[in-house]
Amino acid sequence: MKMNGQDTCHKGTFTPIYILNNPSLLPDTPCTSGFRGVPYWYPTSTEMLVGFLEPCTNYLVPDTATITGAIQTPQASLYPIVPQPVPDGNGVLAVSDYGLIPGSMNVNPDYKSFAATCLTSPLRKDSLYRLDFYAGFGTAGNEYLTANGVLLGPQTSPSPETFAIYGMGDCSAVGNPIPLYSCIERAGWTTLGTVSVKGEPGAWVKASILFTPPMDIQAIALGPSCDTNFTTASVANTHNGQTYDVNRFSFFMDSLQFYGTSIPPPLVTIVSGDSCTPTVVLEMQPATYYAASSLQWYRNDTLLAGQQDSTITIPRKNSGSDLYRCQVQNDSACLVSNPFPVDWTPLPNSSVLGAPDTSICQTDSILLNAFTDSIFHYLWQDGSTRSFFSVTQNGTYTVSISDACGTAQAQKTVQFVKCDYDVYVPNAFTPNNDGKNDLFQTRFFHPPARFDLRIFNRNGLELFSTNDATQGWDGNYEGIRQPAGAYIWALRYTDETHKDHSLTGTLVLIR
Repeated sequence: MKMNGQDTCHKGTFTPIYILNNPSLLPDTPCTSGFRGVPYWYPTSTEMLVGFLEPCTNYLVPDTATITGAIQTPQASLYPIVPQPVPDGNGVLAVSDYGLIPGSMNVNPDYKSFAATCLTSPLRKDSLYRLDFYAGFGTAGNEYLTANGVLLGPQTSPSPETFAIYGMGDCSAVGNPIPLYSCIERAGWTTLGTVSVKGEPGAWVKASILFTPPMDIQAIALGPSCDTNFTTASVANTHNGQTYDVNRFSFFMDSLQFYGTSIPPPLVTIVSGDSCTPTVVLEMQPATYYAASSLQWYRNDTLLAGQQDSTITIPRKNSGSDLYRCQVQNDSACLVSNPFPVDWTPLPNSSVLGAPDTSICQTDSILLNAFTDSIFHYLWQDGSTRSFFSVTQNGTYTVSISDACGTAQAQKTVQFVKCDYDVYVPNAFTPNNDGKNDLFQTRFFHPPARFDLRIFNRNGLELFSTNDATQGWDGNYEGIRQPAGAYIWALRYTDETHKDHSLTGTLVLIR
């Protein structure tokens, strides 16, 4: 067994604060590993189980408890094997973080479980605290159970996992679990801090969460972060002819301890700019206290070389979100600020239709595709508000593209001409079952002697292949609808003169 340490630079004049009832998760009666029976700690939801495991059962939930849990709640668990030895040798908390289920009707697919407790004294608003704990990454067992007609298979602990601490201003929610899937932020809990932890199977990793409560906190909950969302290409496996979900993951937490300090918390604030401007300037605060300290900025936990001033200027990228932290270090302290999100709203682009003029064969049509992001609003010259426009006759076509950052106008002149070519490959398709452009399909004036078409996503996964020139892609992969966006095609064929051709390009799937 490996015991790994995670250096999060949360050092300084921190002193222990003993405000947790039952921090070792000791049961009220011997040998009660399962989903209840641990004083002062409670699950936050009736839909997702929380495990409280203890040594006398070798940290395993008895089959009877799992079967009972499966009957009482839709989401029961066969937890991974707890790494040994356990850090404090007493109880262990088990929390779950399930993956996305393709095709699920649930709008909150990131099923998660959390354990909550009341504090003996509150965490004070705007004070700096640190929670130390051990995170456990288990290995898959070899047990299978059928409970309530559902086959349960062994779970694993993928790495990395982001753990979080949540808070509430009172204890009204503790001991009163509600029917809820997904993150407990939806039930009124506030995220106080997170940490991403990397661990090998069968390992415990020491981790810390540094946080500053935005209000007085009387109750806390522990579990996975709201922003994790595991996905798998295949979500089911089989055992003895039965299928079971494999996108169910669980992790362990142990040896919980709070620390407090009189040091002012390091904060990152925005000086200028917003999601639409070319740059955003951030500043580390309080600058006066840290004037004699060395600073270092990070983006998404990656060190930014040369960024060691109290301010940082961030140039825009096309769209998306990044998290920025600043580390401050002096003779007595080493602290890292909470992450500050910088979100870039995509800017409308007047060149989205490509070259201003194009010629099309008289027997064909062209789909003008203005789509670059689902956030945009589109308005074509005829009043259409779709992101694409089908052209069948000569003319100049115009689309206005707008969002919160402004408006851009794109234009294209189309002329239909006589053609004599061998193969036509479309640049977009709309698989919406309206009978028009539902398939991405090549067309030949002369049938090829040999044909091979393959389609890949941006990660290089092959989604479709065929050796039949009359077949096309319907936008699905293993029965799952693929999202709108750009894909890559590769075509090889031999023409009627026995000449080999190899072509590649991109296509756009529009939904």
